[in-house]
Amino acid sequence: ESTDVSALIDRTLNAMETDGLDVSLLDKDRLEEILANPVFQSLQGSALYKEREFLVELPIKDTFAKFKDEFAHLQGEETLIFQGAIDLLSVGDGIARIIDYKYSSHGKDYLRTHYKPQLDLYKKAVAKILPIKEENIHCSIVNIRYGFQVDMD
Repeated sequence: ESTDVSALIDRTLNAMETDGLDVSLLDKDRLEEILANPVFQSLQGSALYKEREFLVELPIKDTFAKFKDEFAHLQGEETLIFQGAIDLLSVGDGIARIIDYKYSSHGKDYLRTHYKPQLDLYKKAVAKILPIKEENIHCSIVNIRYGFQVDMD
């Protein structure tokens, strides 16, 4: 599979050069390392959507867990409209995967804790927009600085 990834990177870099883009700053070995993360292997056969923007209305009481007590009195009547962009969304066989790219000097535990609210919100948005249950939506962070993946569930 690494040969396939390597060939794909070569084709992509060649196409970018043909389009007049400077690819000299891109490190092919680093790209291969990032794309070797298991999360990318799970995308085979799925529909992929890059930088997928969304606009969705969600109940306030279901959106911000740390403010749950403050919103308890709303009984689901009040809503907020959220706008965002998912870096990479894969959809197939009743399952969705949200991949969020971060360029961070932090480790897995920090990324998992710090970005959980954002990815929980993305998960709720995808569940509302697509006919996929929340429990069938999986989220991962790929730290492109250090080349590792963090699964959120």
